[in-house]
Amino acid sequence: PAMPVHDVDEWKGSELEKGSKELREHLLHSQKKPVVFKRGIAGVWKEALSWDPLVLCEKLQEVKTTFKVCPKRDTPAHSERFGRHQVVYETHCEYVQATFGQFAGWLQQQGPEYSENTEHACGPASPETVERPSKRLKGEDPPVNPLMTFPRSEYWVYADYKYMSQLLCDEEEGEGGRGGGRERSKELIRAIDWSVFGFPEYDGSDSTLWVGSEEAYTPCHYDTYGCNLVAQLSGRKKWRLFPPKDSPMLYPTRVPFEESSVYSAVNVSRPDLSLHPGFRDTEEYEATLCAGDVLFVPMHWWHHVECLEPSTSINTWIHLNSDSHERVKEAIVRAICRSQHLLVALMTRKSLYFSIPMRNYFQTERTFSCCLWL
Repeated sequence: PAMPVHDVDEWKGSELEKGSKELREHLLHSQKKPVVFKRGIAGVWKEALSWDPLVLCEKLQEVKTTFKVCPKRDTPAHSERFGRHQVVYETHCEYVQATFGQFAGWLQQQGPEYSENTEHACGPASPETVERPSKRLKGEDPPVNPLMTFPRSEYWVYADYKYMSQLLCDEEEGEGGRGGGRERSKELIRAIDWSVFGFPEYDGSDSTLWVGSEEAYTPCHYDTYGCNLVAQLSGRKKWRLFPPKDSPMLYPTRVPFEESSVYSAVNVSRPDLSLHPGFRDTEEYEATLCAGDVLFVPMHWWHHVECLEPSTSINTWIHLNSDSHERVKEAIVRAICRSQHLLVALMTRKSLYFSIPMRNYFQTERTFSCCLWL
């Protein structure tokens, strides 16, 4: 039977004025489920809402970063490498150094054209979300552009988890220290202002960019630190969320290890219920974010995120008092995962490890096992 899916609630708290201390306190202490602020930054983040992938690439034309590349789900390359049910983790992807200008070239020269008429579940696009460069950006010639090795029809490409402060630092260096680069960097930082949600101390320097093509996604995981505010700047993204109480049914794993992220061993898009039967008892929430929408994700909520079309989003993690405790736990996990003997033991028991929750694997040391997956 199909598992029930709930829509993420839209924000109804009109009595809490945007930008107020009351809204801040409500999000930090009272909002226990994800909530979407529909068009929450419309008319406020006017500059940032113009950043569709091509516009952003024009602003960051010469900035080089690492792009994640992976075969799309229904392609022969994906079937050969991963099959139908395997989770594709970060370590399974290829990583390519390229400039944002090269990404623009890859995005334009292959695959479907952008549609100016974005009449879909999000409704008609607002004028601020469809402004684009007056001329097509020129990526490097195919022999020079490393992304051209990957056909757009078969692969997705993602610049994910990119701290704006680092990207813009690279841009300033690329400008050879000229004032123009610094001024442009300051403008981009100022375009992000989380004070509308009661957090004036957070701006672009505390935020991360996510720019990807259609089908680019982040596998199901939860963040060990803080709570999350995510603003959709262009395109659409589908969020699938699960409450912390569902953790046992999502089969948590710390392999591959990534600090502050606990992954699920379940391919939530195509679950193998014979291997992960508990997944059918999860309580799933779903939201499609459109340009101008902002999603609040409470602490320890699981999420799987996928670009439905080329899109740009930005987020910030709001620090919580409990983070100091979580950082101690993460330090312990990091030390354990760096232990060569433990890694060998895990590798030799791979089939057992991935077939049961990690918290049950070390039944003789309950506290130790909790540190590995909590």
